[in-house]
Amino acid sequence: MKRNGSSTSISNGTFNGLIVNTPASTNVYMLGPSTPMCDVMFSYPQVKGLFGSVFEPHDQKTIQIIAAGGGTRQFKTCMRKVYRLRHE
Repeated sequence: MKRNGSSTSISNGTFNGLIVNTPASTNVYMLGPSTPMCDVMFSYPQVKGLFGSVFEPHDQKTIQIIAAGGGTRQFKTCMRKVYRLRHE
């Protein structure tokens, strides 16, 4: 079984409830610009892939957009989409 998960579930506090109720045999792929691209996400056996975004360090344009209340639509031209897959 496959399940795509919005990484917003991490920031809104629902991720833990979702992952503990997901069978270990389910392949979970985390999607969205807020996806943490870090190794700790692979500590959950169900998480097989991370699909997110990265920005240039100290990108003032993105910082200004966020400071003004902008979101993904406004700063999507500043980000680069990336992915990481679990290597088993």
